[in-house]
Amino acid sequence: MASSINFMGSYSGITMETIEQLLQAESTKITSYQNKQTSIEKEQTAWKDIQTRLTSLSNKMTAIAKPETFESKKVVLSKEGKLTFSAGTKAIVGDYSIEVERLATRTQVTGNKLTLDDKKTWQTEGTLIFPGQNEDGEPESIEIKIDAGDNLEKIINKINEKTKDSGVSAVAIDDRIVLQNTAYGNHAIDVEGSLAEEFGFNDPGNIKAGQSAKLTVNGINIERDSNQITDVMDGVTLDLKAVTTEPIKVEVTDDLEFTEKAIKEFVDQYNSTMSFISGLLDVGDPSQEDNKTGALTGDSSLMRLQTQLRSLLTNAIDNGNTGANTVESIGIEVDRDGVATLDAQKLQEALKKDSNKVRELFQFTQTSVNEAGETVEEDIGIGQKFETLINSFTDSKDGIIATKNKTYDKLIKDIKGSIEKFNDRLAVKREQYIAKFTALDIAMMEAESQLSYMMSQFNNNSGSNNG
Repeated sequence: MASSINFMGSYSGITMETIEQLLQAESTKITSYQNKQTSIEKEQTAWKDIQTRLTSLSNKMTAIAKPETFESKKVVLSKEGKLTFSAGTKAIVGDYSIEVERLATRTQVTGNKLTLDDKKTWQTEGTLIFPGQNEDGEPESIEIKIDAGDNLEKIINKINEKTKDSGVSAVAIDDRIVLQNTAYGNHAIDVEGSLAEEFGFNDPGNIKAGQSAKLTVNGINIERDSNQITDVMDGVTLDLKAVTTEPIKVEVTDDLEFTEKAIKEFVDQYNSTMSFISGLLDVGDPSQEDNKTGALTGDSSLMRLQTQLRSLLTNAIDNGNTGANTVESIGIEVDRDGVATLDAQKLQEALKKDSNKVRELFQFTQTSVNEAGETVEEDIGIGQKFETLINSFTDSKDGIIATKNKTYDKLIKDIKGSIEKFNDRLAVKREQYIAKFTALDIAMMEAESQLSYMMSQFNNNSGSNNG
């Protein structure tokens, strides 16, 4: 084939460049295929972006539905540093006065300073016994064997390994073994065994008993074996940090800012989603020759989604709250282009008046009895309707976007197959052109050779006659 290509054009002047030009004229079909593939891939990418934005919109609406969005509490202390007051969703709004008389401490036994050699090793063999009980309440002791030659670190490790489930821990401080209860309060640490006395664990002067925390809440005396108190008020956790010299005033209010933030984030994401959809559906300026349109102009599914999103946000719901059954009643207005604006002051007023009605605008399940006498529940809140609509598009199995994606994948696969087949046909045609024009060159070469022979014969004959 290489010799054919090299020979081709020697007589006819038709070279490979000429053949490529002929093929190029026929390959415009490939450009059409490629443009179609690019257009489909652009649409597919656009729908993937829509899925991402719809998922974000769903997440923002889900955040509004969470209990903490409407039940979160805000806490203000008259003085910081002495305690922390954490209020959960069940905390009761109100004012509290707290005084901390004493912090809870742990029982600690500080052993004698041990006589150790230069390598910090102990030279006497013996035992330490920690009396206790098993799960059935029967006596059960923990015995620890100390060997001669054990260094202080090894002794500490032996104690902690054996007592890790008994509520006692050990640490070495200045060649002393210090035992401490892991629990707060006056819980004794009893130690027996041959080394208990020598280590100083039974010396009353080495024992500092733990204490319970003492405080008053609104004048009520309270004692607990912990500095973290969770059982004094529903939904409240107190963390005591220091003794107070004056009452700490605590104000617990509904955290309306948390609710406002969640609703504002939803409105912002709604606007972002609607703006993105509008761009994809944009028809541009048809009067312009180089008019540019959106990637999904005229797509009926996207147009339906745009209409439904706008309708869900503007339509009233039948939740029985005539004063709070539209988003407009809580400060959200939607213009003719589908852009939503939030009046923060109006939202605050609605939340202060009755935050539960605002919540029911987004999440409300209506119960009724049908003709068969069966109880039927219907989710009619705006948030629930948004979830249903969005899920119909984003469901990974049966959603509209998943279905479209499968269709796009098949179309792209078919186009790639068509391009491959077309290229195969061009390759065959290239070989045909080469063979055809090579044959032409050979024919022209042979014709020229015959012509030369005839001319030479003619010349020879003419010369003979002249002679």
